Parts: sequence; C-alpha cells; structure tokens
Amino acid sequence: MADAPNSINQVSGSLSLNNIVTENIITNSDIDYFKIPASAIVQDALLNLNFSGLAASAAEDEFLVSIRDASDKVLVSANVGSDLALSASVDANAAYYVRIERGESLRLDDYSLSVDLLPVIEGEDNDISISATPLVPDDALTGGGAVVKGVLGSSLSPNANDVD
Repeated sequence: MADAPNSINQVSGSLSLNNIVTENIITNSDIDYFKIPASAIVQDALLNLNFSGLAASAAEDEFLVSIRDASDKVLVSANVGSDLALSASVDANAAYYVRIERGESLRLDDYSLSVDLLPVIEGEDNDISISATPLVPDDALTGGGAVVKGVLGSSLSPNANDVD
C-alpha cells in the first residue's frame, strides 16, 4: 500500500464514493489526504465519512479525522481511536477532502474509511406528508439543524402555490 499524499496540494487521485480504503499513519508527522472530486458531488448533500481504526485500542485519540474544503478549511473534525461516523454539509460541484493524521497518541495501526453522499435537495412529489423530503441533521454527531434546499414549483417553473 503506497502512502497517501500528505498535503492537499499533492492529491492527484480521488476517493470513490462507497469504496473502502485502508491506509496507515506511519510516523509522527504523517498526514493522509483523500479527495472527493467536484464531479462526484452533483447536488448539495451531506457527506458522510465512516472511519474505522483496525486495531483494538484503549486510547480513543489515536487519529485526528477531518472533512475539509478545497482551501483546507476544517468543516468538521474529531479525535478517535476506533470507529467514527462524521458528516458535513457540502455544496454541489465543489471538491472536498478527508484528512487523517496522528491524534494525541500515536499507534502505527491501519485504518479504513469510506465516504457516501446523502442529497439534501427536495424532490418532488413532496406535496403531502407521506412523500415528504426527509430532514437530515447538518452534523449527525452533534444533532445540528437540518439542511433542506428547495423551490416552490421547480427551478424551471417557479410556482408560489406549490406546497412542500
């Protein structure tokens, strides 16, 4: 397994949605970046990161896991030793990155991760409660507010009398 790029500027490949990747932190200064390309995010969505430390651990701070935008700004992060689900709202047609680095303690264990997207744009026909668009927490870990984007009618044909 080749080491993942350790700078946002060095990332040339991309992380495929729903694909499990296994990697490791091999030194104190090792940082791994994984890119979710803009072409994979065709509409505003909730980016879900599933992270697993592969070794049993007493320490829960071995990895610092974050989701970042293209300017390397942290959208959400957490220290973790084993399993973690992390989510962030992302915009359509923009690239995002997952960064894995050493946490408070260092173990040279492998980890695995995968990402998926949950769209947050309303879908018609959502005019009655049984077909309502589900509300998704903005940050699944902290229970933040729901993010829903939509229009009355459609983007091609606005209709102020539409019910959502």
